Amino acid sequence: MKQKPLAYLKSLNANYSQKLHRCRWSPEDAQEIVPRLITFLDDPDPFVQQETLRALFDIGTPALAAGPRVVELTRSSELMTRIVAVQALGQIAHTDPKMCIGPSIAALPDSECRVHALRILEFLGPAAAEALDHVLPYFDSPLAKQRAHVLRVAAKIAPTDPKVIALIQQAQTDRSQEVRKRATKLA
Repeated sequence: MKQKPLAYLKSLNANYSQKLHRCRWSPEDAQEIVPRLITFLDDPDPFVQQETLRALFDIGTPALAAGPRVVELTRSSELMTRIVAVQALGQIAHTDPKMCIGPSIAALPDSECRVHALRILEFLGPAAAEALDHVLPYFDSPLAKQRAHVLRVAAKIAPTDPKVIALIQQAQTDRSQEVRKRATKLA
């Protein structure tokens, strides 16, 4: 008899998630665990979904097969599910930019998911070129940390793009010392 989702997830998280981390280097372990986790993403309990997304995050790229379902959960009505889904997507699907870029762009307007979406786009760098025009408007944020992050992401995506160069120049006179420092490093 198979364990219920939460009991199974608890067993996977035992011993500092050793079973989950082993999946990163053991295709056999990943082939055993990932398909079952994918079925848990359809559980109606948001907590089960969130814990499953965390497990997939721990597994990383060997859980890429879960990507399409994780993408769906980036649009969940549950805030925490959306956040964890965006985080998990970046961890499991960063080797497949086409799977990450659209959902990351879609997550940018969600202030709770934005930082995670920006991290994904930053990691993808030039592969996320189509996201640049979606990232740049967030430089208008009143939050200095977000402006600095947007600046860094834009520079990773397209460092020679005239819009990014203009943004870096603009940022050198920003009211925030943190943003000015970041701009100076990028100039």
